[in-house]
Amino acid sequence: MDLNGNLATLNGLKADTFVDYGTRVITLDFHVYSPQVDLLTWGTFYVEFMSTGDIITQTRFRHFDELSTLKTLNGEKEDGHEWFLIVCEALLMCYVAFYVLTEMKEVSG
Repeated sequence: MDLNGNLATLNGLKADTFVDYGTRVITLDFHVYSPQVDLLTWGTFYVEFMSTGDIITQTRFRHFDELSTLKTLNGEKEDGHEWFLIVCEALLMCYVAFYVLTEMKEVSG
């Protein structure tokens, strides 16, 4: 459910017992952009309810400097580290696309 900063939606979820004994995981994803430093950040917060009664939390943050990568792609900045990251991300995208196509072929039979 997308809350969009609406506190009434969150209160409605609490009133409707959105989280009950059958809830396994709650995930909160958010994206933040700061134009002053031109930095985009993805954040994820997980709360997992174990069958033993334990609660496990986990957070993940990933920062992305848009301006640096765009300058590298436009040839304005020569940084081997940025090119390495761009190549690694491109290889990862190719791997994921290959995996998806292989799985689709296997499912279709």
